Amino acid sequence: WFQTALAYSTGFVCISRAVADELLDLLAGIRFPRPMKVGYWQLGADFAKGPTASKPARASTGAMRPRFLMVGTLEPRKGHRVALDAFEALWADGFDIELIIAGKTGWGTAYLDDRIRRHAEFGKRLHLHSQVDDSDLATLYTGCDALIAASFAEGFGLPIVEAGHFGKPVIASDIPVFREVGKGAAAASFFEAGSAAALGAAVKDFLNSTATAKTGDASWPTWSESATQLEDVVVGQKWYKLYEPKDPRPLALRTDLGTTRVMAPLEEEQRAHRLEFVEGPYATDDGAALKIVVNVTNLSDTVWSSLCAADGQLGVTLSYHALDAAGQSIQYNNARTNIPFVLVPGDTIYLAVNVPMSLKNSGAEFVEIELVQEGNCWFGNPLRVAL
Repeated sequence: WFQTALAYSTGFVCISRAVADELLDLLAGIRFPRPMKVGYWQLGADFAKGPTASKPARASTGAMRPRFLMVGTLEPRKGHRVALDAFEALWADGFDIELIIAGKTGWGTAYLDDRIRRHAEFGKRLHLHSQVDDSDLATLYTGCDALIAASFAEGFGLPIVEAGHFGKPVIASDIPVFREVGKGAAAASFFEAGSAAALGAAVKDFLNSTATAKTGDASWPTWSESATQLEDVVVGQKWYKLYEPKDPRPLALRTDLGTTRVMAPLEEEQRAHRLEFVEGPYATDDGAALKIVVNVTNLSDTVWSSLCAADGQLGVTLSYHALDAAGQSIQYNNARTNIPFVLVPGDTIYLAVNVPMSLKNSGAEFVEIELVQEGNCWFGNPLRVAL
């Protein structure tokens, strides 16, 4: 859908400035051949009339445990696994605190839902509310000490704004959109995205401090004001930036989106990259495979894509090699994971490999995850993960 939108659109309106900046970087990275207007506006947040917290103070007093709230559907990118890992370590260190999760189970997280419900602290210091209405959510916000927003990637981050309405501090992963939306929080501190240790340290800092880390402007537009912002962009032509190609080709075919295919073998310097483990392995929802999530950063000056020549060669994909307990290969070539659209220089993307349970049952104890250019070579420097 995005490629179709690029082909036929003359402008994009994004839901945050961070997303608008990402789009502009992408257009420049692929050398998109036509001008493109790019704007953004703030999503609204309406709340029922009623009292709100007068200051970003902690709600817990006396013998009550400090309570930390997460709001949002359980999805791999939302960072619930990171929060759970962090709180398990904090509980083991003697911190008597609660983690409250409000959100229904989404795709790809049956394993996480099961982990939560089977946890020794479930119903004690770990709580999951999968069905909440606005009134329930207001009660949860009012009763918590701080919101945790642990996502790896987001387009906006409405819970941060909601926390600001209730005067609650926010502990958020350090991603650009949370820095932007965090201005709508009563107070915000940030930790390294994907790091349970960093989140644990941020929670400790919060518990040990009587002052908030950073005071922000808790005001935020209503949906009516949000609609006015959108109208100002589209009708009033108040665009954020106009992308202008360095090498404009106004007569290029609509299907010409710039550099979106890999058409030649990549040299060593064009394969410069970084692979980092994110999470896994955990069983897929159907139990047929083990999923491992990594992030891939393009450190070269070349656009990578799984799109390639008509014969299927030269596309860049992610795969793995299966190894036994001694580290010997038992299945070298395995299924590929494609890059969605492109990975431009300097950008990072989260990708997953699914290792069939049958392979583990056949003796695979490790996998080495590695990028490959079809018909050319493996990139080298694989990431080894125990199954």
